[in-house]
Amino acid sequence: SGRVDEMFAILDRSDAPEVYATKALCSKPWRCDYFDHCMAAKPDDWVGLLYKIHPNRLAALRAQGIESILDIPADFELPDKQAIALDCLASGEIWVSDNLKQALKAFGPPAYYMDFETMAPGIPAYPGTRPYETVPCQFSVHYLDEDGVLSHAAPWTAPIFPWWFTTRALSSACSMRFGRCFLISPKRSAPS
Repeated sequence: SGRVDEMFAILDRSDAPEVYATKALCSKPWRCDYFDHCMAAKPDDWVGLLYKIHPNRLAALRAQGIESILDIPADFELPDKQAIALDCLASGEIWVSDNLKQALKAFGPPAYYMDFETMAPGIPAYPGTRPYETVPCQFSVHYLDEDGVLSHAAPWTAPIFPWWFTTRALSSACSMRFGRCFLISPKRSAPS
C-alpha cells in the first residue's frame, strides 16, 4: 500500500518527478509516451544507447557523471560489441568483421530477402489479437539468383487477418525458386 500512496503523491504534484530515464525503464512493456521528453536533455550519443548495456554498467557511468559515449574512459571495461560501437563512434569509421564475407558465402545466391513491416495497434485491428500485439501488415521479397540478378516480388499489404494471408502470399512469392530465405529485422536475422 506504500507504493500506491507514493503514486498518488506523484499524481498530486504540480511538476514532473525527477526520473533517470533508461531503455529498460521506459520501454517495457511499451515505449513510454514521455520518453522523448526525458531524452531531450541527454546527448545524442547517450551511454544508455549502447548495445545491450547492463544496468550496472549504466549506473557506474552515471555515478562518474558520464552521459556521452565519447566520454567513456579508455580503462572502463566494456564487452566486445560495446567496445566496437565506442571505437566506431569515436573514429567515425564503420566496422565490418573480417569474417563477414566468408560467413555469407554459405547463404547463396540463390537467396530470398524478406522485409516485413508490422504494427502494434492499441485497439486490436484483427479478431483474435490483443492490444499492442505485433502483427504483420506488409512485406516485400527480393530474390537473388545464381547469376547475381536481383528481382523484386510485388509488395504485399494485409487486407484482413494477416497471419493466413502472410503465409499464403509468402508461399506464392517464393514458390517457383529455390534458395535460402533471410528475414530482415532489427530484432533478429536468421536463415531458414
